[in-house]
Amino acid sequence: GRSHQEFAAKVKSGHPGLRPHCDPPGQRLCTEGGLVKISYRIFIGFAIILTAGFYFITAWLLNDVNVQPKKSMEESLVDIAHILSAYLEQNMKGRSLVTEPLQDILDIVGQRTFLATIYELNKREVNLGVYVTDNRGIVVFDSHGGQWEGQDFSQKRDVFRTLHGLYGARTSRLVPGNPLSSVAYVGAPIYYRGDIIGVCTVSKAWTNINAFVESSQQKILWAAVILFFVALLLTFFISHWITLHIRRLADYADAVKEG
Repeated sequence: GRSHQEFAAKVKSGHPGLRPHCDPPGQRLCTEGGLVKISYRIFIGFAIILTAGFYFITAWLLNDVNVQPKKSMEESLVDIAHILSAYLEQNMKGRSLVTEPLQDILDIVGQRTFLATIYELNKREVNLGVYVTDNRGIVVFDSHGGQWEGQDFSQKRDVFRTLHGLYGARTSRLVPGNPLSSVAYVGAPIYYRGDIIGVCTVSKAWTNINAFVESSQQKILWAAVILFFVALLLTFFISHWITLHIRRLADYADAVKEG
């Protein structure tokens, strides 16, 4: 009759009190496909964070392992430079620099043969350079066969700063554009009655240090790659574990809903 027609009209118009239940019996809260998507998204999210973290940490370690040995070597060069400058002060004639005794010592050291096994490095000779300038920055002694003697080094950072009472050091490349040809120079003042009358600079190539750095960097890279894949595998299991608990929670909710 009329009441039946009114009921049908309300159902057709979507009357709030007569809408179908949003979760009809038999419909699960989480399907297997939905759980797979959740697990995949959790894994991808963790993997992105893990990759970014490993990248920045590894980059920092590689840079740090490149710098630390050079800091240590520079600190040793400072000691040697001051020892040699003090030695030159003991052999001066008035305000005149006398470099012959220093040349004799370096000649003797240069003729020595030895084998020093330092981790991966087999060291067989002393590879230390020395040059001395006067108070104008003119080279008066050079251990490399005198090739720089007479040249004006007053604008070199190690000489310029040392002559002005500051710490003078620099790094220069023997071959432009090739960082492996870098040489470190550290200067120390030569005093006469409180005045700086010259500079003694010692130099050492980065060659041996670079060998240590490359070896350490390779070890860090291999360790980082192995740890990354281990962490990635753990991430997979964690995402699976989280998804498993979500599935159990959904099953419990379904059981409660169905009574």
